[in-house]
Amino acid sequence: MTDRKPLDSSAYALMVLLTALWGVQQVVIKLTANDISLVMQAGIRSIVATVLVLAWAAYKGIGLWRSDGTLWAGVFAGLLFGGEFVFIYAGLEHTAASRMVVFIYLAPVLTALGLHLLVPGERLVPGQWAGVLLSFCGVALAFWEGFDASGNTWIGDLCGVIAAVLWAATTVLIRATSRCSTSSASRR
Repeated sequence: MTDRKPLDSSAYALMVLLTALWGVQQVVIKLTANDISLVMQAGIRSIVATVLVLAWAAYKGIGLWRSDGTLWAGVFAGLLFGGEFVFIYAGLEHTAASRMVVFIYLAPVLTALGLHLLVPGERLVPGQWAGVLLSFCGVALAFWEGFDASGNTWIGDLCGVIAAVLWAATTVLIRATSRCSTSSASRR
């Protein structure tokens, strides 16, 4: 098992950049929906992502096709990840991009809860529980008047919550699988 290292300023900067890019993603999807169908956008995104991952793996010399016992966990993680984007794209048909972004970003909090429940050594301490509660209260407060939004906005909002659950489940699965493969490798 590898020890966790404290985050440095580069890690924080990268996380802020990634969060900004991921947040803008929903806005771009919504803005281009009239010109490029949501299904086509999802397809293009998936193709570009696949090419980038394959190129990165080749550059780093990571063998993606070797047998290491993680095939089924990888397949399941891929299905969860794909499902997340199905719900994001479907939800954007019914809700505003700003609402979708907030609901999707429930994922880190849900991930913390999932890790607490399913991965030994990832237990939340009281201060972290306070942060989880504060996060949920913040979302509830932000949408207090908007939960009874007119039309089908609630459908898009629900899709955003489901996407967040799928994102969190993907992260928990990967983390739990990496813990299992690390601990089994150390027993050899």
